[in-house]
Amino acid sequence: MTRLHQDFTVFSGNNRTLRFHAFEPDPDSDDPSAERVLNLTGHDLSWAAKRTKTMAEGEELAVEKTTPVGIVITDALNGICEVRLLPEDTEELEGSYYHELESTDGAGMVMTIATGIMTVEPTIA
Repeated sequence: MTRLHQDFTVFSGNNRTLRFHAFEPDPDSDDPSAERVLNLTGHDLSWAAKRTKTMAEGEELAVEKTTPVGIVITDALNGICEVRLLPEDTEELEGSYYHELESTDGAGMVMTIATGIMTVEPTIA
């Protein structure tokens, strides 16, 4: 199930590691809000940040990361992954950006794990 409002702040040109926990609806429960950990074994993950929630034609992503280079699944059974931002990912950015983490399993099923706002603050140097 998607975690909304996963907002964070990063300073321009700094390293930052974002940790996410993935969940999915629990098919064994009668409660529609029940969830369980999403096992990330065999999943491909992608994370992106852009200026607005909807992309205009020709608009490029501000930052994009995928497994296994920019995103590392640190504990697949417990649904834990890390998005690793490098200084060059944010050194040209300032302001607010919509971000989203998605998972695609081996059968091609896509699930949005988290969304929110990334705020990039300027630095002096």
